[in-house]
Amino acid sequence: NLDVLVRHPANYRSGVVEEVFSRFDIDVRTSSSQEDLSVLVGGALNGVHASVESVVDDLADRRNQVAHGGLVEEILGAEDLAGIIDAVAGYDFWLARHVAGRLLLDLIIRHGTPLAAVDHTWTNRDTGIRSIARLVEVGASFMRGDVVYMLSSRAEGASPCLVASIEVRGEPVDVAKPGGGPYGVDLGCVAIKGANVYALSDKW
Repeated sequence: NLDVLVRHPANYRSGVVEEVFSRFDIDVRTSSSQEDLSVLVGGALNGVHASVESVVDDLADRRNQVAHGGLVEEILGAEDLAGIIDAVAGYDFWLARHVAGRLLLDLIIRHGTPLAAVDHTWTNRDTGIRSIARLVEVGASFMRGDVVYMLSSRAEGASPCLVASIEVRGEPVDVAKPGGGPYGVDLGCVAIKGANVYALSDKW
């Protein structure tokens, strides 16, 4: 895998990036995340390229032409070059975040402690976010202020949440314990009915 990563003859075209990460069972196909990518690059493409992938592929083509003694037909202006730099930096950040999210998901599946399943959700009136979850049966104790992780599906990954408050029958408590529910827990993030909530030990 390392040899493929550093010596691939295709010079890191977007398809190569996808293929290399697929060897580690990480899907970075950007076609399903165009909205996410467009936010990252902030419209810096200036109409020169249709997508971030096309920027990466064009740079690989230019590199090949020069490396083999050819001339690049089109010289980039300063504005276009600045946009391309922003696009590549955004793509790099997106890849890093995407891979980190996948690694976090794997870590939770392998070493996470199941806390509870979200039985029902409500909207927090102060924040307007549907962040309050009913947890009927709690498998392990957790406290207000703890970071927990909500997993609705492997495809969507794991969402880190900061426990804002815990209630039992309308009364605030500091700790949710097995056998003490059902609990009303403000997870501080959008709660999804049917999602599973996990904790990770401090060593992770």
